[in-house]
Amino acid sequence: MRRLRYWLYQKLGLLEDYSPQEKGRELVFEDNFEQESWLVPGKWTIGEGYKPDSPWQYYVAPKQYGTYAVFWVKYNPKSFDGVTIPFEASLLHSQDYFRQQYGRFECRCTIPKEKGAWPAFWLWGPTWPPEIDIFEEIESRHNMNLIYGTGRKERVCQGMKVELGVFHEFALEWTPSKMDFFVDGVLVFRYKGKALKYYNDPIARMWLVINHGIHGEQKPDYYSEILVDYIRVYKGIY
Repeated sequence: MRRLRYWLYQKLGLLEDYSPQEKGRELVFEDNFEQESWLVPGKWTIGEGYKPDSPWQYYVAPKQYGTYAVFWVKYNPKSFDGVTIPFEASLLHSQDYFRQQYGRFECRCTIPKEKGAWPAFWLWGPTWPPEIDIFEEIESRHNMNLIYGTGRKERVCQGMKVELGVFHEFALEWTPSKMDFFVDGVLVFRYKGKALKYYNDPIARMWLVINHGIHGEQKPDYYSEILVDYIRVYKGIY
């Protein structure tokens, strides 16, 4: 029903538009990407290097394009300890500078049309699991995931379709009693289950991750990108 409401509101131009500050929230982290903020100490760490659990890509910093950050994936083979990784991708995280438990987390960005693209805006903590995927786009499907264990039964996933090639705002409102997921101001998923205990642990101050990559092997001429308009985090919503 919420997904139908989202589609209907989108077609009728009735998507909710409000300022989080109007609800008594305090803006505690913001990047409008009007400059290469990942080069400024104290905000982001560049996700450089190769990780064994990601055999298709290694990570570098995004690039500036006007008032947007461009995150891409392209063929550019590079060797790491004798292993050649075929694709270059972009990633930023706030692990070293900003962490928060509870609040509102927002990202406005485009969603690519290319098959196999894997952009994501997510929260990660000092241990894995848990993980919160505010959006994770796989095969043109927007997923909201809560991962609190290593088995298939230890995760919650809600998926929906969104229009590709245009900007959307993805948001999470996280309180001790629930997690609400929004797309363009419309509530599309609410979680109030037992898994919250993993996220309500006092040590679960999680940091931001924004990245683009690929899901599986692709041909050398493959290229995909997303434009990120802003990322914002608020506190004080309960």
